[in-house]
Amino acid sequence: MTRHPASPEPTTDRLSVSDSPNVLALVPHLLGFEPERSLALLLLSGRRLVATLRVDLPRPQRDGMTSEADCLDFSARVGRLIDPLVDVDGALLVAYGESPPGRDLPHSDVLEHLGVSLALAGVSVAGAWYVGGSRWLHYACPRPTCCPAAGHSVDALLGTEANAEMTFRGSAPKVGVWDGTNTQPWPGLDDVRRGVRGHLDGSRSRYTLRQLLGRWELLLQMPAAEAVAGLKADPDLTATLVASLHRYQLRNMLVSMAADARGYADIPREEGDLGYDPDDIGSLMADSHRLAERAVRFITGQAEVAPDWRRMDRLWDIGYALVPATEGRDRSSLLTMMAWMEWARGRSTASKALLECGGGVDRQDDLALIATTMMNRGEFATWVQDRSRAWRPMEEHKAA
Repeated sequence: MTRHPASPEPTTDRLSVSDSPNVLALVPHLLGFEPERSLALLLLSGRRLVATLRVDLPRPQRDGMTSEADCLDFSARVGRLIDPLVDVDGALLVAYGESPPGRDLPHSDVLEHLGVSLALAGVSVAGAWYVGGSRWLHYACPRPTCCPAAGHSVDALLGTEANAEMTFRGSAPKVGVWDGTNTQPWPGLDDVRRGVRGHLDGSRSRYTLRQLLGRWELLLQMPAAEAVAGLKADPDLTATLVASLHRYQLRNMLVSMAADARGYADIPREEGDLGYDPDDIGSLMADSHRLAERAVRFITGQAEVAPDWRRMDRLWDIGYALVPATEGRDRSSLLTMMAWMEWARGRSTASKALLECGGGVDRQDDLALIATTMMNRGEFATWVQDRSRAWRPMEEHKAA
């Protein structure tokens, strides 16, 4: 399942069902990937796009039809996702499958049930399409003379105005969601892994929480490409940061700090930090408690904040580049952090994929538990439905 707010940019701010190619070309850019066996719902308020959903379609039976129970369950699940959204009065539906269009379009029964369910909720279906086998076709063409029986070519969508505009902005949807792999070699990998082991077994210098997060903070202050280049040239620093991912408290504070540059200044000092005062332990404990409480509210998506998405995207880019330098528990911790960031963006499908492919291996990883619980409940961070605070899909990283 994926949900994210719509961009307020001109391309997505007004949609017309009569312009099918542009609508279909836009969907992969809004989701960040080419959907497979999915239903994409573009939810409208008037003609303004307010949110996009992606849900897995139920598997049909041997006769190609979907059971009544599965249709009803699917409609109820979609209803629960739409229910929190206000002012939604229309929807555009795009079903994605493997077989090309024919006389009997796949998933017609599912969309028929869903249409009734949406109508009862005051949401009208303004248009519905099927995309499969490199062809697309209306479920019920408003102008029958415009749709050949074999459908239209999906390749032709590349020439649409919507695709050109979104591509110009840097959007590059991929087939499927990112599975957490990155085959780019990491220079000096043996030195990095030797350094990680040294930090974990205590044979290398111990750093305080503040010192470690300070090193991460320096990276978040520079362009991601520059930060990654610096890490590749410094195996000791890379080892220190990779080893720090084993400390879940630090990793969780890192995502909170990435969303708010002021977060680093609030990290309590401990023995080994400049300015540490052992006689001020009461104040330090209180500061630590407030910081932890604030981080928990942010990680669970309850904080009424506007995340600094530029910093968050830098952390994403750095994390993506670091994947080849990680293994075992540190890779699981890294992918869990990136899975949470996908959830924070409103992209639960991508978040689920990262958790299933290697994130959250450690059952003690509370961040993985939070992300999984939120997805299972169909819950999203408060900012996902707030256009002024939500992540903008055209700013996403090419690997997402």
